Amino acid sequence: MEKLAAKRRQLIKTLAIAALLFFFLFPFFQQSFPSRNSFTLFGYSRKHQIWSKENGINPMGKKEAMKFNNLRRLVRGKDLAQLDSTGVSCIYDFHFEQCIINKPVIIPSNQPMTVYVPSDQPSEKQTVQPYARREDPTAMVEVTPIQILHGRNILTRKNASSYCEVNHGVPAVIFSTGGFIGNMFHELNEIIIPLFITSRHFDSKVQFMITDYADWWVKYKFNKFIKKLSSFEVIDGDSDGRIHCFPSVVIGLRYHDNLALNSSDIPGGYTIADFRKFIGETYNLTIYGPIKPNKRPKILLISRKETRVILNEDEMVKMMSNMGFEIHKSMAHQTIKLDQFVEIVNSCDIIIGAHGAGLTNEVFLRDGAVVIQIVPLALDWASDTYFKSPAHQMGLKYMEYKIGPKESSLYDVYGPNDPIVSDPLVVFENGYRAAKALFIDGQNVTVDLARFKGTLNEVLKYLGYPSV
Repeated sequence: MEKLAAKRRQLIKTLAIAALLFFFLFPFFQQSFPSRNSFTLFGYSRKHQIWSKENGINPMGKKEAMKFNNLRRLVRGKDLAQLDSTGVSCIYDFHFEQCIINKPVIIPSNQPMTVYVPSDQPSEKQTVQPYARREDPTAMVEVTPIQILHGRNILTRKNASSYCEVNHGVPAVIFSTGGFIGNMFHELNEIIIPLFITSRHFDSKVQFMITDYADWWVKYKFNKFIKKLSSFEVIDGDSDGRIHCFPSVVIGLRYHDNLALNSSDIPGGYTIADFRKFIGETYNLTIYGPIKPNKRPKILLISRKETRVILNEDEMVKMMSNMGFEIHKSMAHQTIKLDQFVEIVNSCDIIIGAHGAGLTNEVFLRDGAVVIQIVPLALDWASDTYFKSPAHQMGLKYMEYKIGPKESSLYDVYGPNDPIVSDPLVVFENGYRAAKALFIDGQNVTVDLARFKGTLNEVLKYLGYPSV
């Protein structure tokens, strides 16, 4: 009996030692011999995520790794089913193109860009133009298509990981700075807000790679905004020269509407209020809270020099100054130094301008500030759609000054009886190009100062100042 008991004690001791060895050594064996369900092309698996010394990313725990697998949150319905089935889901909307690839990719940095997605599936090819203005051929001419090669036999080497020069531990978001950059309306609507919609829920753990790379735009104009959304330096997708490997990628940006976010279709449910709060945090602006009256109410006047010019702008400025307003005139080139410009906008109680891109700066105003849009002849729909509705959604006070026929430069050219002046909707029946040439590109305004003074007195009343 004693011998049997001794054998049992020895067996228990041996099993205990084996269990301890298994506990300590199992993770190493697991890394060396990954399961069939773990794709380790770049040292990445569903349970372990590689980190790049170059990027300074630390290995993540399970909670962090699960947070990274939120590309699925960008798609729903059949698109989500497609992503889960193949690892690739491409959406071709009226306004944008976007491909979400929830598996490791290889991206050589050159132009035109090609994204390689090795897998056991039959080979196929897709292209994406990663700029949210798909409906406008003029914009899309400036956007280089990205080619996606997905499936087996797309690479010549058997060991795909041997291609990698830089391994990243975070997803990539690829977009273009082609299109209509240089115009604040298009920049905010087609890149900045779509970038927020697409990447905010990654909590800065995302790598931006940009094609049609505009150095001045990335490093100077929107540098702070980009750095707030991503913890990593932007990769110039045209000339970086290295081969990058990512665990997953989003190509193209999601678009909802002009100066708008559809919270029900965004991971995290972000709204335009959340976007404005993010803007405030990025540029250290005061977005919410009561407006503190200044000694003089401050106006930002959008000064245009090519189309929809206010021809009697100097007289209008003099009148507003006599009414007690402090005026800051804004020129288009000032927005290049965006960090400084947004502080000026945010300090103003009122923004005034003829319909045009400059009014997009309303997004930087404080809650409760006033937007006055001077509406040229025949531009009622565009004025309402692009600036009036967004102003209301952003918690701003919106007012408008609709010019009369005699205040349009078209009146002097065509006279009061021409349909261009008397019934401008007739022109739109001939197509958008004809209407654009006349009312957008070919029209200036001369404001009736006596009538405009009435609008300004309404503003003074709203802001709590005595009328003049």
